[in-house]
Amino acid sequence: MQCYRHAPAIAVGVCAACFKGVCPECGEDLGFALVCSPACADRSRQLREVNEKATTILKQRRSTMRTAVLFTAILGVASLAGGGFFTWRYNDRFDLYFYATGAAFFYFAIATHRRNR
Repeated sequence: MQCYRHAPAIAVGVCAACFKGVCPECGEDLGFALVCSPACADRSRQLREVNEKATTILKQRRSTMRTAVLFTAILGVASLAGGGFFTWRYNDRFDLYFYATGAAFFYFAIATHRRNR
């Protein structure tokens, strides 16, 4: 690849904002990106800020989803325990409601966990 300004010069990298090849003379190293102009440097800084914010939001979302999965699984355990209690204590058909609810909570907890891995 050749430098976009100096055709005979071999490019040492690609501008992070406009993707043009740059030689050592043209390129400016920002520490996190190589750019070819001040306008591209501004654009590259903006892109880095957006990327950092998106990473922070994603980490928060993962934490929230873990809490939701755990809570749903706990509801499943509580419902299954309620079904077991009604079966043991009253031998009633109301326990089927608890078993079905517990199974549904577990299904949703597993599905949510798999979808958000």
